[in-house]
Amino acid sequence: MIYRNFFSIKYDDNARPSNTGCADKVAPVIPKANSFSNLMEVITMKKQALLAITIAITGMSPAIQAGDAAAGKTKSAACAGCHGANGIAGNKNYPNLAGQNEGYLIKATKDYRDGNRKDPMMASFVKGLSDADIANLSTYYSSLK
Repeated sequence: MIYRNFFSIKYDDNARPSNTGCADKVAPVIPKANSFSNLMEVITMKKQALLAITIAITGMSPAIQAGDAAAGKTKSAACAGCHGANGIAGNKNYPNLAGQNEGYLIKATKDYRDGNRKDPMMASFVKGLSDADIANLSTYYSSLK
């Protein structure tokens, strides 16, 4: 038996491919290729494992919509009171938004809106924002330097 630590995949001479995947909370067993048909099964399993890993990684990250910076600039007037007209807060108690990562801004704003992050002031400002509004604001602020 051979173990590969990077993907936690173990190879077993006697194993047959199965569709159980990682649901058993153990490393998936992938057979060694002993014949051409077995080789094709191994290649298919590796492709399926790579696809599952890719889906898992992209599924964990927040969905990023392409926003419209011009629309975000228009919508940002309400934000300027605390975060500054150019995204640089005049008060050290408020964070700067200029140049922040767009994905972070989207997630943080949605979390305030949906109640996953608690701040009564932020919640009151973002409660009426749509996903498109949030994407536009995030695109605008992330474009500022």
